[in-house]
Amino acid sequence: MYYLIFILLAIGGYSVVAAVVRLPPKAVGVNLQKMYINRLPFFKRLEHGILAPFIKPISKLIPLSERSQAFLEADLARAGIPYSPSEYYARAIVLSVLSLPLPFLTWMAGITFAIPVTIAMPLLLFRKFSVEHKDVLNKKRRAIELALPHFVRSVLYRLDNSDGTVQVDVVAIFEDYIKISVPALEYDIKLLVTEMKAGGVTKGLHNFEHRLNMPEIGFLVRAAIGIYNGQPQASALAALSRDIDVRARENLKRELDKQPGKIKRATIPLVAVGIAALVYVLAYHLWVSSSGLF
Repeated sequence: MYYLIFILLAIGGYSVVAAVVRLPPKAVGVNLQKMYINRLPFFKRLEHGILAPFIKPISKLIPLSERSQAFLEADLARAGIPYSPSEYYARAIVLSVLSLPLPFLTWMAGITFAIPVTIAMPLLLFRKFSVEHKDVLNKKRRAIELALPHFVRSVLYRLDNSDGTVQVDVVAIFEDYIKISVPALEYDIKLLVTEMKAGGVTKGLHNFEHRLNMPEIGFLVRAAIGIYNGQPQASALAALSRDIDVRARENLKRELDKQPGKIKRATIPLVAVGIAALVYVLAYHLWVSSSGLF
């Protein structure tokens, strides 16, 4: 009877502890991390599953200031990297440590010329994975620049209707854009809507401008804040529309300039096959002509 009571109390205690752990804000962070992990490619998820047991204990030993932790946490969230700031640096340390046996292995294999490279490999790996978020954000910024004309035109259309009626529900305008948003802008627009609902429209728009740090976004934010405050913004919207048309033409020109490089790379296999066929024909005729001499 006492054993049964003890088992029931243990089960009840475990249920209470599990319920407390699932409460916000702990549950919010865990669920966001799981969401990021589930959206990763297969090999990234595999890497996360293998390295997680090593990353967790090491991350507790990494000291970070509150300021650097806050900035890095925001950047990791924007980049879609499913680690906390301390876990992010712990992953870089683990991956660099895994490469430490490489000099010994290359020496055992007799590849002595590669030993200097393998000695520098831990430092190179730590450098690469400790600034990976910057590379991801740079790629994302280029994608946002390409998607910027579509985004600004969509918002301008809602801000200034064709019949002259100005819409002041700024939150609904950006919330509706999420349905047609490109992947590069989806996170930032969702965060913008959340911040406007939680902290106010003006504060959310200013944070959005600070995150993206693009001139067109700054003009759009100021026009949206003016409209939200009931101020006429017809001239500002018209000027922004002209600027975004110029940006769209620049993006198109930049994409067209990239095409010759792609065409050249695509013709490399054709040139290689042509050279190989020419060499084969010349070698065949040389063989046939030389065989007649003997």
